[in-house]
Amino acid sequence: MTVLLSELFASAVAAGERHPYTRAAVPADGRIVLTDHGLRDWGPELVCYTLDAAAFPPGRLALLGPDGKAVPFQVEDGALSFVASLPQGKSVTYTLQKSATDRGAENSTLTVTASDKGTEIANEFLALRLPPVGTRAFAAPAGAGDVTPPLLAWRTASGDWMGGARFATARRVASQTFTLVRQGPACAEFEARYTFAPKGEYVMRVRLSPGMPLAAVVEEFDMGEVTEGGEFLLLELGKGWQPANIASITTPGEQMPCKVAPADLQKLVEQKRGVKPSPAPVGGVGAEPTLPEPLPDLVKLLWVGAGAQMYGASGGVQLWDGDAAQPGAGRNIALVPLHSGSWRRAMACPVWHRDGQGVLVGLPISVRPIRWCFEVTDDRSPFSTHEHDDALPRTYGRREWGFYTGTEFETAQPRFGHIGLDRYKDWIVDHPEGPAAKEAYPGGFFSKEHVARLRRALDQNPAAAELKDRYLMSGRTEDAIRNARSVIAKLKKEEVAYPERDFWLWGKANYRKAQLMIFVNEAEDALACPELPAELRADLRRWLTLYAYVTSDPDWNPRGAGVHLGNNNMPINRTLALAYFAGLLPDHPCFAYWMKCLRDVTEFKLTTQFSPGGESIECPTYSTYAPAGALNIAQNVLRHRGIADLTANGITRRNLEYMANLTVPDPRFGGARIIPGMGNSSNDQDSVWGVSVATFADQDPAFAGWCKAMFKAAGGRFGPISTGVTFVGHPMYYLPDVKDSPL
Repeated sequence: MTVLLSELFASAVAAGERHPYTRAAVPADGRIVLTDHGLRDWGPELVCYTLDAAAFPPGRLALLGPDGKAVPFQVEDGALSFVASLPQGKSVTYTLQKSATDRGAENSTLTVTASDKGTEIANEFLALRLPPVGTRAFAAPAGAGDVTPPLLAWRTASGDWMGGARFATARRVASQTFTLVRQGPACAEFEARYTFAPKGEYVMRVRLSPGMPLAAVVEEFDMGEVTEGGEFLLLELGKGWQPANIASITTPGEQMPCKVAPADLQKLVEQKRGVKPSPAPVGGVGAEPTLPEPLPDLVKLLWVGAGAQMYGASGGVQLWDGDAAQPGAGRNIALVPLHSGSWRRAMACPVWHRDGQGVLVGLPISVRPIRWCFEVTDDRSPFSTHEHDDALPRTYGRREWGFYTGTEFETAQPRFGHIGLDRYKDWIVDHPEGPAAKEAYPGGFFSKEHVARLRRALDQNPAAAELKDRYLMSGRTEDAIRNARSVIAKLKKEEVAYPERDFWLWGKANYRKAQLMIFVNEAEDALACPELPAELRADLRRWLTLYAYVTSDPDWNPRGAGVHLGNNNMPINRTLALAYFAGLLPDHPCFAYWMKCLRDVTEFKLTTQFSPGGESIECPTYSTYAPAGALNIAQNVLRHRGIADLTANGITRRNLEYMANLTVPDPRFGGARIIPGMGNSSNDQDSVWGVSVATFADQDPAFAGWCKAMFKAAGGRFGPISTGVTFVGHPMYYLPDVKDSPL
């Protein structure tokens, strides 16, 4: 098996497409400059750069940090690795230079001790005791519980050795191999690999670096079959000590700051002891299913999930024996999920207590069906929107998590497991804009031809008062400047109108992301102005680029991981926000890659969330949250940028006809046609047809005229009136000069 880096979209990188995470190279002058633009603190984290060995001969180098002191580093396989940090809103410089001697180990706190009794890896925060390096093939396959486990014990700076691990499965092991993959002053990495008889494989890699209070762990497994669960690597978190306290991570809502939920361990155990399974959820019969348990007399305390901290799933578990009011005080250890976009078949990890053994965490080692009551998603439900990676066998699973020690448990996942400095440093943020690029606006959200048509007939647009202050309508430079500043302020969180913290996530992006970010279309208005001040223009493009990267990051939107992405309209809302940013950066090196991804996912959603007749999988109001908004905008962006015309398959047209056929004239709405409440919908006076006029104005003028007529029959107003939802698109997509067609 090979540890793979997940991608947001399962799209191959074709010729001419730069991957967003093409590793950056050490500059020719050796000055590695890291800059944060006010987003967040980054690190400490191990970062890697490609290295020109001719310019920087390994073995005679020194790396100096921002304070001028030597920083531990190592060079392996043409790459430079070291631990870096970047404060919010600051720039720091690390300088690689030639030296009379190799100074790579200078100031390193990382130690590796290997003997025939075991391998110990330690830094100033954490020490791990691992098996001795070597391979053993068993003459007769051994019971999994009898072989050497991948983790033997661990300790923190304030305590003695504790913990352990063991396999809990009836499978038998054919061989085990333990390898020190990396053994440098900046990173030590240990791999444990097991082959099972007659089939199956499990691999764990553990990585530790100096200056980091977290050891990163990656697991991969493939037993060649899908099971009903009950097979685990048990982490014995409570072995060898008596922690008094336990904490989990909760959140009041998506993209809201996570909170620590502390509890007295023994009181929690007694509270949970004897709790019976809950009744089955809606549509079920009997009690909720339970996982097969590997040991008798287990008390289930909670479970840890990859991308959700809700409905019982936690963003980690921590034990400590110090002050109950300060999670992590004294001797402590925590398990936190990292990089949810990199998980595959993201099964929850149950946390149990067993008398005499303490707290146990079950790490599944075979793939089982994912269920609502464990993972907040479900392999057997048609309403679960999780996606599995089709490029991998359905029997393959992967997890990334960390051993963390410290008093900032709630920040461990977002700091060390969302995007991360090693990805961020590869972003190409400030790319020069040439003369040709300036001619590309408008041409993302809106086409030049449509803008000219709307300008001539603006007074006939119901939203004329709102649109008259657009540069594209007024031609006034001051309007462009105001709109540029407004977009930047919202993206920088200087305006309350957009308070989301996209670069500091707990799990995944907000489910109304495209809806909340509709204001970004004002950026195209500003970029279309040749007189926009150069500094302001560069700053606006910088922020669009930052968000293009974050909205395409696998941790931001973990497609392929098996993580539930919300009701059917919500993945559309999450994913297609990328169109707003990438569509306005046609000269960016990653533009072709982003556009291919957008085309693939937009087409995928069009053909899976609607029937061939155009009916949405959800009730009408939910259908207009995102399908009628984000999908419509994405189709326009893809067409305007010359990527694809996705209206050609007719699904969008048939969906608009389907929703129109649901409408009835209602005297409570002045005789306008409304979509009557049904399912989880209220009465809805909608403008979906009005914002679809431009989508068909060129390819199918007659149907565009039908949309215009239907919009007027529905009251001719923008924004759903009765539901309070303000997102279906943008009124600039309504072209009054299109000739009406009969309904």
